[in-house]
Amino acid sequence: MLSGFERYDFLQQHCKHNIGEDDGYSNGEFTHYKWRTAWPIPDGDKVAEVYSKELWSEQFVATSQMIALLDLQNFCKLYNYKLVIANAFNQRKEGLQPYLKHYAGFLKDKFDWTNCYLHETTNYVAMIQKLVELDGIMDPKSWGAFHEFYHKRDWPAKYLTNCQGAHPTLEGYKVIGEELANFIKLRGYA
Repeated sequence: MLSGFERYDFLQQHCKHNIGEDDGYSNGEFTHYKWRTAWPIPDGDKVAEVYSKELWSEQFVATSQMIALLDLQNFCKLYNYKLVIANAFNQRKEGLQPYLKHYAGFLKDKFDWTNCYLHETTNYVAMIQKLVELDGIMDPKSWGAFHEFYHKRDWPAKYLTNCQGAHPTLEGYKVIGEELANFIKLRGYA
């Protein structure tokens, strides 16, 4: 599932534990949080500062996303896997494919979107939009402002948490799983 395009994830400088030191999540070798995320918002963090000033642009994030999608597509073709793409988040008003075409150019057309993009079959553009609508506690037309709305709540809603980032609850993940399963069945992949 595609996350926010403006988010830039990369391996941390030290992503490994001392060998054999178990954190309860991994095999004792790599840390649970082996990734570092930069947002294009200077907040005193040196990495975010460099990212926001020197790297980030709509063209950078769209092209990076297309390179990742093309790598994924090649991997799936190599191993004969079926590919399903869905948006976790997507605040692109023009839609995902027009956005990618505008900023990543011909790379968008090198990806085979046929039968793999879930949101061509839904009335929502991102899983987060679906969960906001199901919660029914904020105006569904302003679902893009979910982060601020949910973060200010004293208690999690049914489908989204109130933590920073407003991630799905267990019930939210069940809905996402059902949506993906329905799409897989619709496409005859299962």
